[in-house]
Amino acid sequence: MGMLARFRHDLLRARRGAAALEFAIIGPTLVLLATGMYDYGSMLWRQMEVSNAARVGAAHVTKRGWDVPAIMQAVREANNNTAIIAAPAPDLFCGCTVPTTGIVAATCASSCPNGDIARQYVTVNAMTQYHFATPLPGRAGSITLRATTVARLQ
Repeated sequence: MGMLARFRHDLLRARRGAAALEFAIIGPTLVLLATGMYDYGSMLWRQMEVSNAARVGAAHVTKRGWDVPAIMQAVREANNNTAIIAAPAPDLFCGCTVPTTGIVAATCASSCPNGDIARQYVTVNAMTQYHFATPLPGRAGSITLRATTVARLQ
């Protein structure tokens, strides 16, 4: 067996370092996937917190009535996350409930198409900024998460 043939034979049989080489190729991809899953999961969790804050603000409206500072405070204190704010501020409006489209704006105490009278509703908004753990090219470093809930005043 010639020198070149023996070198080729030894090279094909060599296994030392193969695992390290395979990990060097696959490792960065696994790390990128893991941080992406972390980012996506954290963003979903934060969106649930924002939605919950809007619902807590709406619940405050149904229990205690129209009080903008108190509603905004209820939204802020809904979670342990102090970055969630009530923005834009709660809005009071009158409307009629329509089964196909939801609540349609109307003049207060006017007659609705279904025979009911227009009632008062409050729109409660919550929002926060989410910053990604992994900045990627072509993607902004943060996004705004928002939630809106509508509650009827009693």
